[in-house]
Amino acid sequence: MVIAIHDSSEVPMHRHPKGKAESYLVLHGCLSVRYFNDEGELIDLIEYLPYENSAGFFFGRHQGGTWHQPFVKEGWAIYLETYEGPFNKEIDVELFAS
Repeated sequence: MVIAIHDSSEVPMHRHPKGKAESYLVLHGCLSVRYFNDEGELIDLIEYLPYENSAGFFFGRHQGGTWHQPFVKEGWAIYLETYEGPFNKEIDVELFAS
């Protein structure tokens, strides 16, 4: 799925079931993704950039069971997100309960 996300967008911290990986391929802008442990503590922050900008990652993949939160610091980001399907939001998205 192609996603356009703005810096005013709020995606909650969430994870997907183990065995269902998710990938990002950035087409425009800078997509930042926070990664958390099971206690909700930040353990990593990765910025994904378009391929033509060799200053960073342009593709990322994380395994199911990984708490994460994509966001944009400034402006817009457009990215291709792939997810092992079939997709059922009630089963495939677990929100972090703080």
